[in-house]
Amino acid sequence: DREQWTQHWEKETPEERQARKERYERYAKGERNDLPRDHLHTNLWPLTVALVLGGTFYLCIKVPEWFDPEPHYCDPMHNDKSVPLVRAFHDPVRDRWERLPEGREAPTPRQLYAYYQKVKPELLEDVDIRFL
Repeated sequence: DREQWTQHWEKETPEERQARKERYERYAKGERNDLPRDHLHTNLWPLTVALVLGGTFYLCIKVPEWFDPEPHYCDPMHNDKSVPLVRAFHDPVRDRWERLPEGREAPTPRQLYAYYQKVKPELLEDVDIRFL
């Protein structure tokens, strides 16, 4: 008793039978030539995403330099050896950086507080020393 769905095999020509066998062999290998090609190239998507993210990151860093030709006072994003370093220390009472003369060392905070206590006590009135 042959199944009904195989009855048409008796009516096929040798060329049709050979084409059917080749199709089954391709299906067994996982090959499909009856599907349209992949136009999206899904194997290139990770590279495309990486290039878009990298390009966006690069542009976010470089575009301000292209459109802002005026000099600015921000440090560059790299180690710039053309700008000389200046010896300085932070003055916590005035909350600013002070230059150090050549050959002098930075004063300690205790020395600074003692100096301001003698010379300019009005500066210490607004400063809570516990927070410094």
